[in-house]
Amino acid sequence: MLKKFFKSCLLLICFLATNVSYLFAEGKPATEINKTVKVEGLTGLNLFLAQTYNNNRLLFAVISTGTIVILGLIVTYIVSLFIKPSGHTSKKE
Repeated sequence: MLKKFFKSCLLLICFLATNVSYLFAEGKPATEINKTVKVEGLTGLNLFLAQTYNNNRLLFAVISTGTIVILGLIVTYIVSLFIKPSGHTSKKE
């Protein structure tokens, strides 16, 4: 079982390593991506997020991921409030 897994991983690594041509699909090397967000006219939270995106992409990614997690928890809680009265509850053993 383990031997088959390692063979599959080796095959995948060889496939990805030998197909570098996918990076140059147009025949020319890729240019450096340097995108920034215009901050003129922004205020409050929008200005903060735009400046964070321009200056610290890792912090922006952490903030975005945290926001998605919190919103997911809120939606889950609200849905559970509607489902519990209909008789669907989680069973604790």
